[in-house]
Amino acid sequence: MTESDSLELTDESEPESAAGEAGVAAESEDGESSGQRVSWAECFFDLVVALAVTDVSRQMQLAADWGALGRSLLLLIPFWWGWVGTALLFNGLRISPVRKHVLLLGIALGALLMSTCVSGAYGARGVFFALSYLFVRILLGAAMRARGVFGVRLDPFTVSLCIGAPLYLVGGLTPMPYRVWIWLLAAVIEIGSTVVRPRRFAHMRWEPAHLPERFGLFVIIVLGETIATIGSQAASRTMSPAVVVAVILAFLLAAGLWWAYFPMAMPAIEFAMRTMVIQTKIVRDVFSYGHLLLAAGVLLTAAGSSVLVAEPTQRPHGVPAYLAGLGVALYILAFCHNRHKMFGGVGTVRAAATVLAGLGTLTAPLLPGWATLALNDAILVALHLVEGWRSRTGRPLLLLPWPRHDED
Repeated sequence: MTESDSLELTDESEPESAAGEAGVAAESEDGESSGQRVSWAECFFDLVVALAVTDVSRQMQLAADWGALGRSLLLLIPFWWGWVGTALLFNGLRISPVRKHVLLLGIALGALLMSTCVSGAYGARGVFFALSYLFVRILLGAAMRARGVFGVRLDPFTVSLCIGAPLYLVGGLTPMPYRVWIWLLAAVIEIGSTVVRPRRFAHMRWEPAHLPERFGLFVIIVLGETIATIGSQAASRTMSPAVVVAVILAFLLAAGLWWAYFPMAMPAIEFAMRTMVIQTKIVRDVFSYGHLLLAAGVLLTAAGSSVLVAEPTQRPHGVPAYLAGLGVALYILAFCHNRHKMFGGVGTVRAAATVLAGLGTLTAPLLPGWATLALNDAILVALHLVEGWRSRTGRPLLLLPWPRHDED
């Protein structure tokens, strides 16, 4: 591929000096680019996303059966896909700060309106939820089209605008239970749009410093939901010794999830983003798909921790009993998926931790709440101790024999 064939995700319609405030790469004293950083406006936008995450997690806590849990997770998809679209749109975007902030605040307004409908999305607020999402997709689709990024008409932003969002509106106008199936179809179409004709996007280049930081901040948001859940649940209970122990164990669980991502996995993601020949594979497989699994895992863990902290000495019943262990298993599984997509192998330590967390999930209805928290803490602590020991002693990472994924 020649130099003229490459496509940088930048918009040169405004002077570069105007973009400095919004986080575009600045040069260090030795003349090297430090890369685009996340702007304050993007952080403000994430506050709205945090509200949506809280609402979705609350619906998970209230799930009476597996169907209700699935419907709660389904609501996460449009929030996630809109957030991913915003992150990609603003990667390397060089326009005036005023235009950039107005656009971002408009998207944030749409996300806020969506979040107010979470509890009633499958009821009277389904239409308003879908209209708010359509508003978000119009802003994203129009802005990305104006940048001239995609040289073909069929791209994820166009699919979301012309097919996905209208399907959500159709679903909002349709009574239950058909609404669920229409929204599920919309979610599958939107998420699957990234695998259509992938070779046409292989030449696209992305700002390598911005996206890892951007998605890392989203992980912080959902981890913050875990901490908020622990605190709010403890605040509504008498601080008995059992509740105090459960709060400590739940906090250690959230800290273990943080440790699995930032000190250990984040450097690998940043390395892959800077060195991978086809960056779009990382953007699609690791960021768009892998981090959706991470987010779902943390939200399930948060919802499960809330139930376990509420009654730490009782055996939990029903679907909520399984959420904490299921969330931990899904969270660690996401790292296995990401490593395979980045380096063609699955680490044996994290694969084993995934299996143990999955097996531990089955024991949740048999144990008091504090014991389930302690079991998941033990799995994460063992994972970090083994990985830390191998790193300190310079031992190579053991990989499972796994078919390497083909290059698109």
